[in-house]
Amino acid sequence: FVSHNMGSIAQLCNKGILMNFGSVKYSGDTTSCINAYLDNNVHSASYLSEDKPQTFIKETFLENTERKRGNNFTFNDDVIVKILVCYRKKITDLTLSIVVRDKQENPIFASHLAISAGSDSTLNLKIPSKFLVPGSYYIEPILHIPNVQFIDQLPNYLTLEIEDTGSSHSAYG
Repeated sequence: FVSHNMGSIAQLCNKGILMNFGSVKYSGDTTSCINAYLDNNVHSASYLSEDKPQTFIKETFLENTERKRGNNFTFNDDVIVKILVCYRKKITDLTLSIVVRDKQENPIFASHLAISAGSDSTLNLKIPSKFLVPGSYYIEPILHIPNVQFIDQLPNYLTLEIEDTGSSHSAYG
């Protein structure tokens, strides 16, 4: 059985082989093979900016609860979005918003956090397991003063892949 559908593989197979350009990269139990596939399939999972004279988003990345960075997660994984904001001057009513979009760029949900200017700080957003159905998503961090001014924005820069590894959704795949 050959497939990229992790849910079908998890349901139908008890052993797996991971191929990469015609070579065997992994051979063993299905769960470990799926994890090897997910670890091997990383796209734009982080962003790092040069220093700027104004307040800005310095770094953002995705990780799981074990602090492993990446952009491929299983349906059962919590996803942590980490954002480092660098403050260069006091800004009143500063807000950090995160917009999650589907692959057609339709907004799925947004989260907003009022932040107080001061020293550089890392902000965390947890997307709980099973919250997003398997598929492709974009994470868009926006630093702004609501209804007044955009300070910094990373449109569709981070990609997030939720892989189905045997949830009830895989029966419809």
